[in-house]
Amino acid sequence: DIMPEPLYDQPYVRRLAYQCSGYDAPLRAPCWVEMGEVYAKLHNYDARSVYHDCYEKSPTETDGRSCYDKGIVVLATYPLPRTSQQLLDICDPFVSSKEKYLGCLGSVFDAFMYYSPKFVARGITLCESGKHEYTEECFRTLGGRLRQFVPSLAERQNLCNSAVEDYKKLCAMDNA
Repeated sequence: DIMPEPLYDQPYVRRLAYQCSGYDAPLRAPCWVEMGEVYAKLHNYDARSVYHDCYEKSPTETDGRSCYDKGIVVLATYPLPRTSQQLLDICDPFVSSKEKYLGCLGSVFDAFMYYSPKFVARGITLCESGKHEYTEECFRTLGGRLRQFVPSLAERQNLCNSAVEDYKKLCAMDNA
């Protein structure tokens, strides 16, 4: 018999978190990585709730970061449509620090590229909707990741076609 899929409710998730916290360091880290996806399912892919639970319920800052790193991937590549606000919420906890915010965006863009370069449209939405002073660096980061995964300039230009005119070249990295 096949086991039924677990019901991702608070009691079930609390039991999983308790188990993760009980493991010694070598086993605890990967367990908390998977909690990022568990929290995403529990909270219907709400980034703020996933961030909160990863950092508030894990025993260490490192475990919280491992948890949210997985949360970033799951939230960014969620197969159903995402609004610009849902995308912005993924890195919003880091927006006050340019370095941390751009690091988070880099993780989001890596997730996009590993799943499909067609997620570039979400990256464009993130760059155009995010904090204005980070827009250029955001597109530069997106374009750099895209160039690593899509060697064809013509294909990159096509993927970046929906970007506002000022950032199309930076997105496609056709001047680098």
